[in-house]
Amino acid sequence: MNDTITVNGHKYFGKMPGNNELSEIEITNLVNYINREWGDHSYQSEQEIRAALEKCD
Repeated sequence: MNDTITVNGHKYFGKMPGNNELSEIEITNLVNYINREWGDHSYQSEQEIRAALEKCD
């Protein structure tokens, strides 16, 4: 994300840094957990996450 965001009344500016310490499987697990908790019961495979990550710069 490279924009302004307001969190709990505080504005933050700038590019959100990436986290290069998470493995692809950890990112996959995180995405699937968030999807499930927010009511989206779709499943993302590790291959789908890998393809999405390859599009990131």
